[in-house]
Amino acid sequence: MEILLADSYGNTTPLRFVLRGQQPVYYKTRSTLVKRPALRYDISRNLLVAVAADPDTAASSGPLTLFKGNRRLTLRPSYTVLSQNTYLYDLRAGLPDSMQFGSITKRFDRQALIPSGRDFAFTTGNLQLGFGPQTLFDTLFVQTSYKAGVWTVQQPRTPLYRTLSLTLRPETEVLDKTRTAIYSVTAKGGRAYVGGKWEGNSISAPIKAFGQFKLLTDTIPPSARLLRKGPAGVVFKVGDDLSGLASYKLEVNGQFHLLRFEHKNATLFSENSDKLGPSLHGPATLYLRDQAGNEQAVHVVL
Repeated sequence: MEILLADSYGNTTPLRFVLRGQQPVYYKTRSTLVKRPALRYDISRNLLVAVAADPDTAASSGPLTLFKGNRRLTLRPSYTVLSQNTYLYDLRAGLPDSMQFGSITKRFDRQALIPSGRDFAFTTGNLQLGFGPQTLFDTLFVQTSYKAGVWTVQQPRTPLYRTLSLTLRPETEVLDKTRTAIYSVTAKGGRAYVGGKWEGNSISAPIKAFGQFKLLTDTIPPSARLLRKGPAGVVFKVGDDLSGLASYKLEVNGQFHLLRFEHKNATLFSENSDKLGPSLHGPATLYLRDQAGNEQAVHVVL
Protein backbone atom coordinates (compact mmCIF):
# COMPACT_ATOMS: atom_id res chain seq x y z
CA MET A 1 0.00 0.00 0.00
CA GLU A 2 1.05 3.59 -0.53
CA ILE A 3 -0.20 6.69 1.27
CA LEU A 4 0.78 10.09 -0.10
CA LEU A 5 1.13 12.82 2.55
CA ALA A 6 0.94 16.46 1.40
CA ASP A 7 1.12 19.86 3.11
CA SER A 8 -0.48 23.18 2.13
CA TYR A 9 2.61 24.13 0.07
CA GLY A 10 2.37 21.08 -2.15
CA ASN A 11 5.28 19.16 -0.60
CA THR A 12 4.59 15.42 -0.68
CA THR A 13 6.02 12.35 1.02
CA PRO A 14 5.03 8.78 0.10
CA LEU A 15 4.50 6.17 2.80
CA ARG A 16 4.77 2.61 1.52
CA PHE A 17 4.12 -0.59 3.45
CA VAL A 18 3.00 -4.18 2.94
CA LEU A 19 0.14 -5.89 4.77
CA ARG A 20 0.41 -9.63 5.29
CA GLY A 21 -2.78 -11.26 6.52
CA GLN A 22 -3.39 -14.60 8.18
CA GLN A 23 -6.09 -17.12 7.43
CA PRO A 24 -8.75 -16.67 10.14
CA VAL A 25 -9.41 -19.59 12.47
CA TYR A 26 -12.89 -20.18 13.91
CA TYR A 27 -13.19 -20.22 17.70
CA LYS A 28 -16.12 -20.45 20.11
CA THR A 29 -16.80 -19.51 23.72
CA ARG A 30 -20.10 -20.15 25.48
CA SER A 31 -22.31 -18.35 27.98
CA THR A 32 -25.00 -19.95 30.14
CA LEU A 33 -26.90 -16.63 30.08
CA VAL A 34 -28.04 -17.27 26.49
CA LYS A 35 -31.22 -19.34 26.81
CA ARG A 36 -32.98 -18.80 23.49
CA PRO A 37 -31.92 -17.93 19.92
CA ALA A 38 -32.13 -14.35 18.61
CA LEU A 39 -30.94 -12.54 15.51
CA ARG A 40 -29.82 -8.98 14.82
CA TYR A 41 -27.65 -7.24 12.25
CA ASP A 42 -25.73 -4.08 11.47
CA ILE A 43 -24.20 -2.62 8.31
CA SER A 44 -20.78 -0.97 8.48
CA ARG A 45 -19.79 0.59 5.15
CA ASN A 46 -20.04 -2.38 2.73
CA LEU A 47 -20.02 -5.08 5.42
CA LEU A 48 -23.09 -6.87 6.77
CA VAL A 49 -22.48 -8.00 10.36
CA ALA A 50 -25.12 -10.45 11.56
CA VAL A 51 -25.09 -11.66 15.18
CA ALA A 52 -27.10 -14.67 16.34
CA ALA A 53 -27.59 -15.60 19.98
CA ASP A 54 -27.09 -19.38 19.94
CA PRO A 55 -27.63 -21.58 23.05
CA ASP A 56 -26.44 -24.67 21.14
CA THR A 57 -23.57 -26.49 22.92
CA ALA A 58 -22.06 -28.03 19.75
CA ALA A 59 -18.40 -27.35 19.04
CA SER A 60 -19.29 -25.41 15.88
CA SER A 61 -22.33 -23.15 15.60
CA GLY A 62 -24.97 -23.42 12.91
CA PRO A 63 -25.09 -21.47 9.64
CA LEU A 64 -26.88 -18.30 8.64
CA THR A 65 -28.78 -18.30 5.33
CA LEU A 66 -29.17 -15.19 3.16
CA PHE A 67 -32.03 -15.00 0.63
CA LYS A 68 -32.38 -13.01 -2.59
CA GLY A 69 -35.55 -13.97 -4.44
CA ASN A 70 -35.32 -17.73 -5.02
CA ARG A 71 -31.55 -17.79 -4.44
CA ARG A 72 -29.83 -18.53 -1.14
CA LEU A 73 -26.35 -18.30 0.32
CA THR A 74 -25.20 -20.17 3.45
CA LEU A 75 -22.66 -18.49 5.74
CA ARG A 76 -20.60 -20.16 8.43
CA PRO A 77 -19.88 -18.07 11.55
CA SER A 78 -16.55 -16.24 11.58
CA TYR A 79 -16.34 -16.60 15.37
CA THR A 80 -18.55 -17.16 18.42
CA VAL A 81 -18.03 -15.20 21.64
CA LEU A 82 -20.19 -15.93 24.71
CA SER A 83 -22.68 -17.86 22.53
CA GLN A 84 -23.02 -14.93 20.10
CA ASN A 85 -22.29 -16.07 16.53
CA THR A 86 -20.93 -13.41 14.19
CA TYR A 87 -21.43 -13.75 10.44
CA LEU A 88 -19.75 -11.42 7.93
CA TYR A 89 -20.90 -10.73 4.37
CA ASP A 90 -19.60 -8.28 1.74
CA LEU A 91 -22.62 -6.45 0.33
CA ARG A 92 -20.76 -5.71 -2.90
CA ALA A 93 -21.55 -9.31 -3.82
CA GLY A 94 -25.29 -8.52 -3.82
CA LEU A 95 -28.04 -7.14 -1.58
CA PRO A 96 -30.06 -9.88 0.18
CA ASP A 97 -33.80 -9.63 0.91
CA SER A 98 -33.77 -11.50 4.22
CA MET A 99 -31.75 -13.82 6.44
CA GLN A 100 -32.56 -16.88 8.51
CA PHE A 101 -31.00 -18.49 11.56
CA GLY A 102 -32.75 -21.65 12.69
CA SER A 103 -36.45 -20.79 12.93
CA ILE A 104 -35.83 -17.01 13.02
CA THR A 105 -36.24 -15.01 9.81
CA LYS A 106 -35.50 -11.29 9.58
CA ARG A 107 -36.18 -9.15 6.53
CA PHE A 108 -33.89 -6.25 5.67
CA ASP A 109 -35.16 -2.71 5.43
CA ARG A 110 -35.47 -1.26 1.94
CA GLN A 111 -31.88 -0.83 0.80
CA ALA A 112 -29.88 0.31 -2.20
CA LEU A 113 -26.30 0.98 -3.25
CA ILE A 114 -25.68 4.73 -3.57
CA PRO A 115 -22.52 5.72 -5.49
CA SER A 116 -20.49 8.69 -4.29
CA GLY A 117 -19.19 11.53 -6.44
CA ARG A 118 -22.29 12.09 -8.59
CA ASP A 119 -25.97 13.02 -8.52
CA PHE A 120 -28.20 10.10 -7.55
CA ALA A 121 -31.83 9.72 -6.47
CA PHE A 122 -33.35 6.90 -4.42
CA THR A 123 -37.15 6.68 -4.29
CA THR A 124 -39.69 4.55 -2.44
CA GLY A 125 -43.44 4.92 -2.11
CA ASN A 126 -43.17 7.35 0.80
CA LEU A 127 -39.80 9.06 0.52
CA GLN A 128 -37.11 10.26 -1.85
CA LEU A 129 -33.42 10.89 -1.19
CA GLY A 130 -31.44 13.23 -3.42
CA PHE A 131 -27.66 12.79 -3.30
CA GLY A 132 -25.28 15.34 -4.78
CA PRO A 133 -21.68 14.84 -5.94
CA GLN A 134 -20.37 15.82 -2.47
CA THR A 135 -23.06 14.35 -0.22
CA LEU A 136 -21.19 11.12 0.60
CA PHE A 137 -17.65 10.31 1.62
CA ASP A 138 -17.86 6.89 -0.06
CA THR A 139 -20.28 4.42 -1.63
CA LEU A 140 -23.22 3.87 0.72
CA PHE A 141 -25.56 0.91 1.24
CA VAL A 142 -28.55 2.94 2.38
CA GLN A 143 -31.44 1.45 4.35
CA THR A 144 -34.83 3.08 4.77
CA SER A 145 -38.11 2.13 6.42
CA TYR A 146 -41.47 3.65 7.30
CA LYS A 147 -43.69 2.67 10.20
CA ALA A 148 -46.45 4.47 12.13
CA GLY A 149 -45.59 7.92 10.81
CA VAL A 150 -41.83 7.61 11.37
CA TRP A 151 -39.36 7.56 8.48
CA THR A 152 -36.00 5.90 9.23
CA VAL A 153 -33.08 6.74 6.94
CA GLN A 154 -29.85 4.85 7.63
CA GLN A 155 -28.13 5.09 11.04
CA PRO A 156 -27.22 8.46 12.60
CA ARG A 157 -23.59 7.37 13.02
CA THR A 158 -23.12 7.24 9.22
CA PRO A 159 -21.63 10.67 8.38
CA LEU A 160 -22.58 12.98 5.52
CA TYR A 161 -20.04 15.28 3.87
CA ARG A 162 -22.61 17.68 2.41
CA THR A 163 -26.37 17.98 2.89
CA LEU A 164 -28.83 15.41 1.57
CA SER A 165 -32.22 16.30 0.08
CA LEU A 166 -35.01 14.49 1.94
CA THR A 167 -38.58 14.33 0.61
CA LEU A 168 -41.34 12.74 2.71
CA ARG A 169 -44.73 11.65 1.38
CA PRO A 170 -47.28 11.07 4.19
CA GLU A 171 -49.99 8.45 3.74
CA THR A 172 -52.84 10.92 4.31
CA GLU A 173 -53.37 14.54 3.32
CA VAL A 174 -51.83 17.03 5.75
CA LEU A 175 -54.39 19.76 6.46
CA ASP A 176 -52.29 22.44 8.18
CA LYS A 177 -49.23 22.52 5.94
CA THR A 178 -48.27 26.02 7.09
CA ARG A 179 -47.47 24.80 10.61
CA THR A 180 -46.42 21.22 9.79
CA ALA A 181 -42.74 20.48 9.20
CA ILE A 182 -40.12 17.74 9.31
CA TYR A 183 -38.60 17.01 12.72
CA SER A 184 -35.70 14.77 13.61
CA VAL A 185 -36.79 12.44 16.42
CA THR A 186 -35.09 10.00 18.77
CA ALA A 187 -36.23 6.86 20.58
CA LYS A 188 -36.10 8.77 23.90
CA GLY A 189 -38.55 11.41 22.72
CA GLY A 190 -36.13 14.06 21.50
CA ARG A 191 -37.40 16.37 18.72
CA ALA A 192 -35.44 18.85 16.60
CA TYR A 193 -36.90 21.14 13.93
CA VAL A 194 -35.68 20.44 10.38
CA GLY A 195 -38.23 22.44 8.39
CA GLY A 196 -39.27 21.80 4.82
CA LYS A 197 -41.08 23.19 1.80
CA TRP A 198 -44.42 21.73 0.74
CA GLU A 199 -45.29 20.81 -2.84
CA GLY A 200 -48.65 19.09 -3.03
CA ASN A 201 -48.68 16.53 -0.23
CA SER A 202 -44.88 16.09 -0.24
CA ILE A 203 -42.41 18.05 1.87
CA SER A 204 -38.70 18.45 1.16
CA ALA A 205 -35.79 19.72 3.25
CA PRO A 206 -32.00 19.43 3.27
CA ILE A 207 -30.67 17.32 6.15
CA LYS A 208 -27.18 17.22 7.64
CA ALA A 209 -27.44 13.82 9.33
CA PHE A 210 -29.21 10.49 8.92
CA GLY A 211 -31.74 9.34 11.50
CA GLN A 212 -35.46 9.13 12.15
CA PHE A 213 -37.89 11.78 10.96
CA LYS A 214 -41.51 12.64 11.63
CA LEU A 215 -44.04 15.25 10.54
CA LEU A 216 -45.29 17.33 13.47
CA THR A 217 -47.67 20.28 13.64
CA ASP A 218 -46.87 23.21 15.93
CA THR A 219 -49.88 25.42 16.73
CA ILE A 220 -48.76 26.82 20.09
CA PRO A 221 -47.10 30.28 20.01
CA PRO A 222 -43.87 30.98 21.88
CA SER A 223 -43.98 32.31 25.43
CA ALA A 224 -42.05 34.89 27.43
CA ARG A 225 -42.01 36.37 30.93
CA LEU A 226 -40.11 39.30 32.35
CA LEU A 227 -37.47 38.16 34.83
CA ARG A 228 -35.76 41.45 35.62
CA LYS A 229 -36.01 45.16 34.83
CA GLY A 230 -34.16 48.20 36.10
CA PRO A 231 -31.13 50.41 35.45
CA ALA A 232 -29.03 47.31 34.64
CA GLY A 233 -31.38 46.38 31.78
CA VAL A 234 -34.10 43.82 31.13
CA VAL A 235 -34.13 40.03 30.98
CA PHE A 236 -36.90 37.88 29.48
CA LYS A 237 -37.25 34.11 29.82
CA VAL A 238 -38.51 32.71 26.50
CA GLY A 239 -39.63 29.29 25.35
CA ASP A 240 -41.44 27.42 22.60
CA ASP A 241 -43.40 24.17 22.67
CA LEU A 242 -41.95 22.53 19.55
CA SER A 243 -40.40 24.24 16.54
CA GLY A 244 -38.24 26.74 18.42
CA LEU A 245 -37.88 30.52 18.40
CA ALA A 246 -37.30 32.07 14.96
CA SER A 247 -37.35 35.83 15.62
CA TYR A 248 -37.92 38.43 18.35
CA LYS A 249 -38.27 42.20 18.59
CA LEU A 250 -38.64 44.56 21.55
CA GLU A 251 -40.38 47.93 21.14
CA VAL A 252 -40.31 50.53 23.91
CA ASN A 253 -42.75 53.40 23.43
CA GLY A 254 -43.18 52.17 19.86
CA GLN A 255 -39.45 52.25 19.08
CA PHE A 256 -37.09 49.32 18.47
CA HIS A 257 -34.62 48.39 21.22
CA LEU A 258 -31.83 45.89 20.72
CA LEU A 259 -31.94 42.57 22.62
CA ARG A 260 -29.50 39.69 22.69
CA PHE A 261 -30.34 35.97 22.91
CA GLU A 262 -28.58 33.43 25.12
CA HIS A 263 -29.54 29.94 23.94
CA LYS A 264 -27.96 28.16 26.93
CA ASN A 265 -30.62 29.45 29.34
CA ALA A 266 -33.22 30.65 26.78
CA THR A 267 -33.14 34.32 27.78
CA LEU A 268 -33.37 37.62 25.92
CA PHE A 269 -31.46 40.46 27.56
CA SER A 270 -30.22 44.00 27.01
CA GLU A 271 -26.75 45.38 27.69
CA ASN A 272 -25.83 48.84 28.95
CA SER A 273 -23.32 49.21 26.11
CA ASP A 274 -26.10 48.92 23.50
CA LYS A 275 -27.06 52.43 22.40
CA LEU A 276 -29.51 51.37 19.68
CA GLY A 277 -33.07 52.32 20.64
CA PRO A 278 -34.79 54.38 23.37
CA SER A 279 -34.25 54.12 27.11
CA LEU A 280 -35.87 51.16 28.87
CA HIS A 281 -38.66 53.12 30.50
CA GLY A 282 -42.39 53.06 29.79
CA PRO A 283 -44.75 50.65 27.99
CA ALA A 284 -43.00 47.95 25.98
CA THR A 285 -43.99 45.02 23.76
CA LEU A 286 -41.93 41.92 23.03
CA TYR A 287 -42.87 40.30 19.70
CA LEU A 288 -42.03 36.61 19.28
CA ARG A 289 -42.35 34.27 16.30
CA ASP A 290 -41.49 30.55 16.16
CA GLN A 291 -40.27 28.56 13.15
CA ALA A 292 -43.81 27.30 12.43
CA GLY A 293 -45.10 30.88 12.08
CA ASN A 294 -46.93 31.14 15.42
CA GLU A 295 -46.71 34.64 16.90
CA GLN A 296 -47.00 36.09 20.39
CA ALA A 297 -46.94 39.67 21.73
CA VAL A 298 -46.03 40.17 25.40
CA HIS A 299 -46.90 43.58 26.89
CA VAL A 300 -45.00 44.90 29.93
CA VAL A 301 -44.27 48.22 31.62
CA LEU A 302 -40.60 49.07 32.22
